[in-house]
Amino acid sequence: MTKVLPGMIILVGLCASMPLNAYADATYAFSCHESSIKGAVAYSVIGMYRSIFRECSGKIVYDSLKSQVKSVEISIITTSIESSCKWCDNIIKSKQVLNAAAYPVITFKSDNFENKEDGPWASGVFDLHGITKNLRFPFDLKEQNDNTLSLTGTWDLRRKDFNIIWNRWLDYGGILVGDYITVDWQVKAHKI
Repeated sequence: MTKVLPGMIILVGLCASMPLNAYADATYAFSCHESSIKGAVAYSVIGMYRSIFRECSGKIVYDSLKSQVKSVEISIITTSIESSCKWCDNIIKSKQVLNAAAYPVITFKSDNFENKEDGPWASGVFDLHGITKNLRFPFDLKEQNDNTLSLTGTWDLRRKDFNIIWNRWLDYGGILVGDYITVDWQVKAHKI
């Protein structure tokens, strides 16, 4: 006959009393080594300025029982922006546009998720160029396996909302740079 120790009874009782979601939430981490964050804005000199951020990091908390994202945090290094047009990159990083020296990190931190008919939506606080705004957007989620998540989505940002003024005279009297920046992102995150 197997002897049951008092400590074993307490341990079994504790496990049985824990809620199921204590086992469901897991944290996943990602970086721009496997993920991509790409931006595009109309620029009449070259047609379209298309860029990619080479450095980013973030975390996702995911409930596997409900197949639902609980929270997302992301940091993007402003100076890591690159394109095929190096002189454009220098302008974008300068005080004239993103001012990467003063604002080295772009961040997003979620505060709510909701499931709608067209899929999941996220909302949260987005900080760009020293200005914080609420951002709400749809995204796609795929659970690739027990240890990997894939999220994709798009942000449409009005640059003037973040005080990104290309040139005051042109912004009020001509069209050189588009008002909207489109950011397409694809995140591949691994359980930690």
